[in-house]
Amino acid sequence: MKKIFAVFALLSALFFAVGCGGGSKNDNDSVTNFGKLGYECYPNKTCDEGLLCDTDNNVCVKDTGNQTNDSDNGDTTPDEGDSQPDGTDTEPDGSDSQPDGTDTEPDGSDSQPDGADTEPDESDSQPDDADTEPDESDSQPDDADPTSDDVDPQSDDDADSAPELTEAEKCGAAGGTWNATEGTCTKTTECTGKPENAEWNGAFSYKQTYTDGAWSAEIPAEYDTEEGVCHYKCARDSVWNQQGCAKLTPCGEYSTILCYDSENDLIWSGTDDSKTWEEAEDHCEHYSDEILGDDWRLPTISELRTLVQNCPATQMPPVEGIDTCGVREDSGVTCLAKSCQGANCYSCPDDYNIEYSKFGDRYCLWSSSLLSDDSNYAWFVGFDYGAGVSYNDINNYCDVRCVK
Repeated sequence: MKKIFAVFALLSALFFAVGCGGGSKNDNDSVTNFGKLGYECYPNKTCDEGLLCDTDNNVCVKDTGNQTNDSDNGDTTPDEGDSQPDGTDTEPDGSDSQPDGTDTEPDGSDSQPDGADTEPDESDSQPDDADTEPDESDSQPDDADPTSDDVDPQSDDDADSAPELTEAEKCGAAGGTWNATEGTCTKTTECTGKPENAEWNGAFSYKQTYTDGAWSAEIPAEYDTEEGVCHYKCARDSVWNQQGCAKLTPCGEYSTILCYDSENDLIWSGTDDSKTWEEAEDHCEHYSDEILGDDWRLPTISELRTLVQNCPATQMPPVEGIDTCGVREDSGVTCLAKSCQGANCYSCPDDYNIEYSKFGDRYCLWSSSLLSDDSNYAWFVGFDYGAGVSYNDINNYCDVRCVK
């Protein structure tokens, strides 16, 4: 037993002597701490019990029973001797060549993005999975990069192009009505632009057609004595003055010029003196006013009687409760025979001081109404003798007023 002990002591002294000659540390502490945790391994690359030699760095580390050179599976703090990431190492360290399993902060040695790295870093060659901010080194757009300008993908044909509308749909969108039988799109348009004191002279609406995305031209309103679409003419109490429709002068006392009788809706010309009946008829037939134009005529006996005033028996329309002269020619009654003339046709006094004519006429005026039982005579109103209604030889003379 003593021999064995002596041999062991001799070998220990020999190893100690060799270690002193070949150590990497020259101070006494280094020699004394060979084989201890964090110090150099023994020359034979061993360490004290419970430790392993990290041969790459010649440092003694804890023996955790794993296959890596990092001797502590539960080491949560990185150490200088780590050559691979610790299993639960949550802090990056200078020796990491691959990202730690739960390393949430990027580090200078990362060559690939960390699994949960949410901030871009200079060494990223591909975008981080959850990198929400674009960075200079991104070669492809980040999956969740909200600032990416790829807002109009061209590969999605369904989203980039709407279906083309049918002709019927285009028609409806334009406000028209589609006729499937004729294949036409139309709408009804009201005429506009009629001036004051005017009325439509013909159709006041028309159809527009929708073709090639546009409606046919609108029809402008225009003054025209001929009927037509969007034609207008002046109202009965107005005349065209080349700029618009001007109101006619209302008929009144001593109306010797063109005037409008609103009560009977008649337009009267001025008075022309002393003509036979045929001359009077020809005069009105060819009468033409510069503004109102043609279509003038002699008034009927009923129309002529509308000029009577101050003599109820011969006024027209008849005054209620008054027996009136029976001679008339209008839409209600026509009585032009000699027998139609009764006492009431001469009932007013023959007094030149009384104004029997609304226009101040003092002589007789021809009517267009011939005596029905003798065409050589025509009816007239004598404003010079009591506004009497009588007949006269057509070759005799009376004054003339034309009407329309």
